[in-house]
Amino acid sequence: YMFLFAHLMCCVWFAVGYGDPNGWIALDSALTENITGPNPDWFYPWVSSFYYAVSTMTTIGYGDISATTSAERCVAVFIMVCGCAIFGWGLGKMTRAITQQSHGLSRFKEKWEEIEEFTIANEIPHTLVKRMQSFYMLKFPMSCIYDEEKIIRDLPVGLQKELGVELFRDVVNQVCLFQQLSIKTTTEICQNLQPIYQTAGLEITTEGEAADALYIVRFGLVSIQKDGDELFEASSGDLFGENALLGLSDHEGRRTRTSVAKTSCELCRMTSRHFFKLVSSCKDLQRRCRSLVLAHLQNFESSINKGRPLALKQRICIPWKPLARQFDHSEAARKEVAEKKVASARALQMSNAEAHSHKKQVSTLLSGFSQSIVSKKPAPEGTTNGDHPPHEATAKCESPRSSAKDSKAAHHRQFFKSQRCSHLK
Repeated sequence: YMFLFAHLMCCVWFAVGYGDPNGWIALDSALTENITGPNPDWFYPWVSSFYYAVSTMTTIGYGDISATTSAERCVAVFIMVCGCAIFGWGLGKMTRAITQQSHGLSRFKEKWEEIEEFTIANEIPHTLVKRMQSFYMLKFPMSCIYDEEKIIRDLPVGLQKELGVELFRDVVNQVCLFQQLSIKTTTEICQNLQPIYQTAGLEITTEGEAADALYIVRFGLVSIQKDGDELFEASSGDLFGENALLGLSDHEGRRTRTSVAKTSCELCRMTSRHFFKLVSSCKDLQRRCRSLVLAHLQNFESSINKGRPLALKQRICIPWKPLARQFDHSEAARKEVAEKKVASARALQMSNAEAHSHKKQVSTLLSGFSQSIVSKKPAPEGTTNGDHPPHEATAKCESPRSSAKDSKAAHHRQFFKSQRCSHLK
């Protein structure tokens, strides 16, 4: 924009001085010779005008080219005023482009500075300050703070569901309890998940408390403990806190285990209300939960009946991965058998339809063949088309002169005779 404005001003400056005997062009002999010579060169006048416009816009003004007439001075004043405005606007744009930061980044820096001021004012120990800072780095890994809840809440329901699927689809597909489900059920599960963050050493659930939610590990490590002893280590895609929700607790629905974050971790939380609502409304999730829990109880009962000693982990932990593999294998076998039954039923239906069609075609051909035989049979003497034979012939046919065998043989002879005549024709 500055270059374009400078070009326009140089054209105005040249037009004001051109043809004026007291103008700036007449005072410059070299410029006059370039214009009035046999081969005028217009590049030098343009460069001179542009040079004056730029030096005036930037308020430098070397003085080698100056305004002498009233018109030239008016143009010079206009160039100075506009030049200052455009130069300041352009300088501000360049400065903003160099120093500009995103809104999320500036909010993160403000939050970080606020934390530092808070810890200094309250004399917080350095180790606790480091843990606080690591939590914020975990929660905002891109060093940007966004109001995610407000952004999602402002969207329509359809976009909220699509956004929820994109945010949590990766972790839901890793959970054995939520695999092999319909797209609709997976969408509902993703919509009811909430991300939470924990730093190392903090308790997530406590033994004996009321079960209000289940958790999925997105990344990090979580130690699952019982009376201070570690049962197993939950990693990405593992589920914990579900025993009490599924009725596998002997403490009247209270938790039987304690979970502690071993590292900084991100978890996905689903409340018990949302979980029960999903199980009651999504039949495929209900069937999968029931099948896996019943398989676990059957294995548990079989081990007890066989007198096998059960470890503490086997008594209060559900091995989701082997149960899911077993269930998926049986489901695949069941679907294969069902598909074979459907295929055989379709094949039988098609064969029956083909047999019926073939039978219908044969019946049609035989009917046409019989009609052709009847139409080609010679009429008895003394009759015409549409007339009946004389009374004597009728009496002759009706009289039982021959046996049934002779009548059948005569019929066969007449049939083959007519058929032969038909083929010969």
